[in-house]
Amino acid sequence: MPYIFEKSISRKKFIKEGLKYAGAISSMGIFYRFANAEQTNADVHMALLADTHIKAYKSEQYRGFFPYENLQKVVGQVKDKAPGLMLINGDIARLDGQLGDYLAIQEILSDLAGLPVVMTLGNHDDRENFYNIFGKEADGKQSVQNKHVMVIERTDLRFILLDSLMYVNKTPGFLGNEQRAWLKS
Repeated sequence: MPYIFEKSISRKKFIKEGLKYAGAISSMGIFYRFANAEQTNADVHMALLADTHIKAYKSEQYRGFFPYENLQKVVGQVKDKAPGLMLINGDIARLDGQLGDYLAIQEILSDLAGLPVVMTLGNHDDRENFYNIFGKEADGKQSVQNKHVMVIERTDLRFILLDSLMYVNKTPGFLGNEQRAWLKS
């Protein structure tokens, strides 16, 4: 489906289509077994979190939830399961990616010493503030100008993590020519 990078679709349609395909994959029972895993007997165990929406204020309540406390609990559960990788997929920060938001995330994640943690950016994240706390260089970071693009490789598994962030705290996203050219290379 190469056209997915060439045609613009609405966020609603992207989510709807993505959930449809995710449902098909999960119904086939192959979430944790990937290409050639039968040949190598290498199961891939990872923790996938999304939309943590952490604010610097640890006691902040949002729609009846306490994001900081909830993430602390989840990180404890992840630590107990000891996966090979944890991926936080977008909207790390609560609203507009303040430095304090990323410091709070860093504090929570500090309990995961030794576990690789990879983060992608969402529309509530600020790329520069994120880099100020977590740094621009990370294992798997790719050289795509002004984008947080990563490739994470494990036995029988390759994640390509793209960056569609255009504006902080606004919904439009765009891959752009540089990422599409990088994907083709």
